[in-house]
Amino acid sequence: GVQIYYKTDPTKTGGKYYSVKYQVKTARRGWLGEVYDTNWESGDGNHTAGAFGDPIIGIRAVIVPA
Repeated sequence: GVQIYYKTDPTKTGGKYYSVKYQVKTARRGWLGEVYDTNWESGDGNHTAGAFGDPIIGIRAVIVPA
């Protein structure tokens, strides 16, 4: 699996925060569901995209408002 985290620098975004929405494509299952990065400081950052034993052959990601 893969984990992606986007760290916002609020001094460069006018105080707005952003996160990353991402998805992986596996060899056998195609595109899996979307995953959003989480607040790692709160201990929440345990979401991964992928499936054990199924090779990842594509990743797509987009930055979105948090």
